[in-house]
Amino acid sequence: MNIYKITAKRIAEDFELLKGLQLYILILFVISLCYLIRWPVEAMDTDLWYHLSGGRYIFQNQSLPHNSFFSFISPVRNWIDYYWLFQVLVYKIYSFFDYYGLIFLRVVVYLATIYLIKNFLFTKARDDRSHIYLTVVVVLYMIFLLPRFQLIRPHAFSYFFIAAFLYFLEFPSKKVMALPILAALWSNLHGIEYPVMLLIIFSFVLDFFISHLRKKEHIQKVELYYIIPMVLSLGAVYFTPHGSALLGVPFISTEYASQYIVELGNIKLVDLLTFQAPMFCPTFPTMVNFFLILAGISLGISISKGQIRVSHLLLFAGGIFLLTKGSRFVYEFALLSLPLFRAHPIPLSLTGLTKKRKWIWGFLLAFILFSPILCFKNYLGNQPKYPLSPKALPEGIVTFLERIPAQGYIMNHPNTGGYLQWMLYPKYKIFMDMEVPFLFKDEDMFMASNAFSDEKILRKILLNYDPAFIMVPIVKKGFKGVIKKFPDYVMVFFDQVGVLYINKRHYPDLGLEYELKNVDPYEIIGRNIQEIMNKKDKDSLLKDLFKTVKIYPDCLITNQILAKIFNNEGEYRKAIPHAEAIIRNFPETPTGYLLKGDALKGLKSYAQAICFYEKALQRSDGGDKQNVYKQMGYGYVGQKQYGKAYRFLKKGINIFSPETTSRDLFDLGSAALLSGKVDEAAFFLRLANKKVPPEDIKSKERIQQQLSRLGVPEEDY
Repeated sequence: MNIYKITAKRIAEDFELLKGLQLYILILFVISLCYLIRWPVEAMDTDLWYHLSGGRYIFQNQSLPHNSFFSFISPVRNWIDYYWLFQVLVYKIYSFFDYYGLIFLRVVVYLATIYLIKNFLFTKARDDRSHIYLTVVVVLYMIFLLPRFQLIRPHAFSYFFIAAFLYFLEFPSKKVMALPILAALWSNLHGIEYPVMLLIIFSFVLDFFISHLRKKEHIQKVELYYIIPMVLSLGAVYFTPHGSALLGVPFISTEYASQYIVELGNIKLVDLLTFQAPMFCPTFPTMVNFFLILAGISLGISISKGQIRVSHLLLFAGGIFLLTKGSRFVYEFALLSLPLFRAHPIPLSLTGLTKKRKWIWGFLLAFILFSPILCFKNYLGNQPKYPLSPKALPEGIVTFLERIPAQGYIMNHPNTGGYLQWMLYPKYKIFMDMEVPFLFKDEDMFMASNAFSDEKILRKILLNYDPAFIMVPIVKKGFKGVIKKFPDYVMVFFDQVGVLYINKRHYPDLGLEYELKNVDPYEIIGRNIQEIMNKKDKDSLLKDLFKTVKIYPDCLITNQILAKIFNNEGEYRKAIPHAEAIIRNFPETPTGYLLKGDALKGLKSYAQAICFYEKALQRSDGGDKQNVYKQMGYGYVGQKQYGKAYRFLKKGINIFSPETTSRDLFDLGSAALLSGKVDEAAFFLRLANKKVPPEDIKSKERIQQQLSRLGVPEEDY
C-alpha cells in the first residue's frame, strides 16, 4: 500500500513539475512576443528591400524577374529567383500594413517555430528526468534563434519548415498528408534550401524501410499514408515556376563569396573552444558549442544503448556537413539535431540529491532558466525608431534624389543596393545589390568593392557606364583622394550612411546649385568641434550644413555637428532642436541625449541635464561612458552636490590619459576638495600643475594658489 502511495505521490510531483515548466515556457513566449512586437525593422543588411523590390516587380509585370532589371550592368545578369513567393508575401503585407505588418510576420514565424520545437521535444516525453533538460533545450533554441529572426528574410521560413517536417515525420499522424503542400510552399518561399528538405525526407524514408527489413515485415496498407506524402514531397522542387532549373542553384560555388559575406565564412576552430556569457547572456559561438556538445552527448548515449535510429544519425551527419559550408548553417545544424535531443535526453533530476546538492543544482537551473530574460533585454535593449530604424539606411540621399529633377545611373556600394533599388527604381538604376553569387558575379562584387579605393577600377566603370551619380559609403575616407582625379563629379549631399556625388556634365545646374564646398563629411564625425572651426569658416560651414538639413531634417551626422557647434558657441537654445531631432530618429544612441544634456547644462538647467545624461549613459558602452560620467559630474557641480560631482568626475577623467588636460585635473581636484577629500585634491592639483602649459601663467597661478591653501610645500608642486 505504501508503494502505491509513494508512486502516486511521485506521479503527482512529476505532473506539477511538468506544469510548472510548461508555464515557464509560456511566460517566455509572452516575453519574447512583447520584445519582438515592439522591435522595429532594422537594416542589419538591406536584403529585405530587394525582396520588396522583387515582389513589386512581380505584381507590376505579372511575371518573375529573370535578370538584373534594376541594374545598369551590361550585359544583364540572368538568374533563378528562388525566393519569389517570399517576395510576393512581404510585398503584399507591406502594401496593406506597412512595416507593422512585416514586424508581425516576423513575430508569428518565430513563435510558430519555437512552438513546434517545444511540442517536438515534449511529445511522448514521459520520463520526468528529461523534463528539466528538455526545458533547458527549448530555452537554448529561443535564445539562439531570436537574433536571427530580427532579420526579415526567407531563411526564417526554412527554420519553421525544418521544425514542421521533423515534427510530422517523427510522430506520424493524419497531419503527414499536409507534407506535399508544405514542401511546395518551402520550395517556393526559399527554394535554395530544398536539399535540406530532401535530407529530412530521405532520412525518414530510409529509416522506415530499414526498420521493416530488420523486422522482416511487409508494408501495411495503412503505412502508405505515411510513405506516399513523403514520396510526393520529394518532387516538390518541380512544383515551382522554375522546374528542374532550380536543382542546380544550391550548388553554385560560394568559395569567393565567403570572403565578403560574413555568414558564408567558415567556423573558426578558436570559436569551437569559446565559452563566454557577458551579462549572463551566452555569445553566438558559445551557443553553437552548447548545441554541438549536447548533440554529441545525446549521440553517445544513443550509441551506448544501441538505440540509434538511422534517421537521427543521418540528420545529425547532414547537420555536421552543413557546418563545413559556412557559419550561417549553424541554425540548420541545431534544428536537425532536434531528434537526438528528444530521443536521448541527458537525465536531470533533483530527486535523490542531498539537500546541499539540491540547492546547488537548483541555483544553477534557476540561473539557466532566468538567462533568456536577460538575453532578450541584451539583444533587444534600447529600442530604435519604430517601426523602421533609419540608422543604417541612406534615407537622406534617397530623399535628395527623389527631390531633384534627375534620373540615371547610380554607382553604389552593394551593401546599400537593396534599399536604393526599392526606393529609387525605375527612376534610377544602380550598379548592384548583395544578391551574390546567385544573381551578380564575384567579378561584379570585386569591381564594386574596389571602385571606391582604386582609381583604375573606378575609371573603368565610369568609362563603361558614365553614371550620373556616385554614392560612396561615408566610412570610405580614402575616396576623397580618388575622386579628385575625376573633376566632373562634385559632392552634393551626404547623410549618416553615404556621400553623394553628381556628374556636372549630366546636370550642370544641379551641380552648381547643390555643390558642398565647405564641409567634409568623411572627417567631421568624431572630430573636436574647435578643430573643425579652426579649419573652416564658420558661416560657410553652417551654410552647407543648413543646406543639407533643410532637405533631410532627420540626418544624424548633420544635426550632431550643428548641435555641437551651437553648444560650443554658447548658443544652447539653438542646439536643442538638433539634439531632439537625433533623439526622435535615433533614440537607441547616446548622441542626442548627451548633446541635449550639454545644452541644458549650458542653460544652467542642471537637474534636467542630468536626466538626459542618465539616458545617454544607459545607451553608452565602453569608452563612450567616460565622457558621459564627466559631463554628469559637471552637472552635479552646478547643483552644488559636490560628493556626487567628485564621484562622477573621477569616473569620467582618466588622469593617466595623454588627452586629459590640466583643466580636467584642476576640476577634478576642486571637486575632491569641495567633497572633503583633501589628500586626493592635493594629488590631482599637483598633477594639474605638472601638465599646465608654461605659457598659461594664469592657470598655473590659480593651481599653485590652491595648493598653497592646502598646505602643500612649494617644493612638492
